[in-house]
Amino acid sequence: MRLPYSSGRGRHNSTRAGASGPKRDCSQSIAPGVVIEIELSPDGPVGYPEPATSRIEPLASSTQGRIEAMCGRFVVAGERRDLLGLFEIELEGDNLPAASYNIRPTDRINVVVESVKGDETPVRRLEGARWALTPSFSPTLATKFPTFNARSETVAEKPMFAASVRSKRALIPASGYYEWKTAGKEKTPFYIHPPEGMIGLAGLYSWWKDASLADDDPARWHLTTTILTREAGGWLREIHDRTPVPLPPEWWDDWLDPTIEGDQSFVDAAAEASVSVADALSVHEVAPIRGDDRADLIAPL
Repeated sequence: MRLPYSSGRGRHNSTRAGASGPKRDCSQSIAPGVVIEIELSPDGPVGYPEPATSRIEPLASSTQGRIEAMCGRFVVAGERRDLLGLFEIELEGDNLPAASYNIRPTDRINVVVESVKGDETPVRRLEGARWALTPSFSPTLATKFPTFNARSETVAEKPMFAASVRSKRALIPASGYYEWKTAGKEKTPFYIHPPEGMIGLAGLYSWWKDASLADDDPARWHLTTTILTREAGGWLREIHDRTPVPLPPEWWDDWLDPTIEGDQSFVDAAAEASVSVADALSVHEVAPIRGDDRADLIAPL
């Protein structure tokens, strides 16, 4: 089987070797104001697209993004070596977040991304990122409205996320996530998870530069990320009308590949492919989720 956007690299599906798709020439600009780094440069982290310097429309209203009430807490359990093996990581970042049973928006989370220099093969990396995407044109790290989720149905149209859809897509490893079913004034928490192992949630990333810091200060760069959502179906809709987008492994290569130019149809195809993964998830009710971080938070009642 060949995916419609297959890069032909075939990490997870060897039958895709030699497949072709809409790929970028990485020696040239990949979007207005976004250039692939060839050498070490003070203008951006090595091997990542350089953030745009031109200012796009400011974050003036919620019409540029939609606040999501779902997928606001998730879990990453187990050992880091599990992540490295499952997602075939080639380069491990520094100071990666530890396992957690209560990850919240703006927390630092593990993300899988790919970077590329020139026409070389992209390198798969595990990095730590702030869970709330900040576009490069934002004047501040904190945006005017929550950006930890992005609606997959319209994400390519939003200035907040459009550049990331094109070439800065990520996978967010998760052991499972919490969702709340609302009935009147009562909210009941549930833990939704695969029968075993982990899932890779479709996400986007962006680098934000703190202009108040010196160019040679490594703390000036912030990697930020968001998790895509879609309309829930089947039994998931009985809990909440939105759900994250858990990609099947055969989609991981293309979703991460920065040489494949993403657009709305690409996102739509990925969201549709996630249905089979979502349908196979398990669920059970849990005790109220508070501010602590304990393994028994995911224990069924």
